[in-house]
Amino acid sequence: MGLLGSLSPSIVNLTALSGIWLGNNSLSGVIPDLSSLKLLEILHLEDNQLTGDIPSSLGDIKTLSELFLQNNNLTGRIPDSLVGRPGLKVRTSGNQFLSPTPS
Repeated sequence: MGLLGSLSPSIVNLTALSGIWLGNNSLSGVIPDLSSLKLLEILHLEDNQLTGDIPSSLGDIKTLSELFLQNNNLTGRIPDSLVGRPGLKVRTSGNQFLSPTPS
């Protein structure tokens, strides 16, 4: 797509979103707290330049079924609330985590 910049924190105001597909861009910065997006099922942010930790608040989104974050510059630990959660596909390879990655 060729999008540059960061993921705007104001995305949290779009509470009816069920999917965010922003993979394969040049997005940078941290992933904002998206826990207000209670209907979010799919979050694709793979193949960008995102940094920082995966927000543990993503585990609060009970409808989330796909979380694709591979090939960014994410660090820290993968939140326990996301590891091994039934019905959730998590892809995080290609980052620099301090704990083992699920895939």
